[in-house]
Amino acid sequence: QAYRAHCQEVVDEVASQEYDELERVLKKFWQLVALKFLSVLKHRAVIDLVAVCDNTLYSTLLSVAIPNVMEPLPTSTMRALRLFARHFEPWCASALTSMPPELAKQKVDTLQVFTQALRRQTSLNHLAHAAKTIVGTPKLLHQMFVDWKHLDLDCVIHQAAAAFRYDSEGAARCRSVAED
Repeated sequence: QAYRAHCQEVVDEVASQEYDELERVLKKFWQLVALKFLSVLKHRAVIDLVAVCDNTLYSTLLSVAIPNVMEPLPTSTMRALRLFARHFEPWCASALTSMPPELAKQKVDTLQVFTQALRRQTSLNHLAHAAKTIVGTPKLLHQMFVDWKHLDLDCVIHQAAAAFRYDSEGAARCRSVAED
């Protein structure tokens, strides 16, 4: 019950884009937990249950922070999300200093997967917005097509084959995709 309320508070802070408040929320919750439940948090079953709850929380946070990856986010929101992704792990690690090491490690491992996903989503959002701009501008789209026709595909494919250790069959597939 208490962890559910804590997770809801985290979701509320992210939904309102109050990322700086999360550090305080995390520290406050885990300090209270340390006082009352420290002995329970050493059990593997509890640690696994927290991990399941964290996965659900982080999935929810992703959908709240970036509801539609194809819709452009304001620059300020993107900047705030990237900063949040950078600081969230240290905030959690700091809040968990008095927790059993197994729990802290599990939470940080789960959190790292979330922050990587958040970074990927913000990057994808940025790329989608850039692509939409290019595709929506006939002059830019035409120039991109002209530039594509001037590429030395043999050179690009040769370099890709060397870099990714493609065999001749893989290089042929690359050429086929590039020419389509």
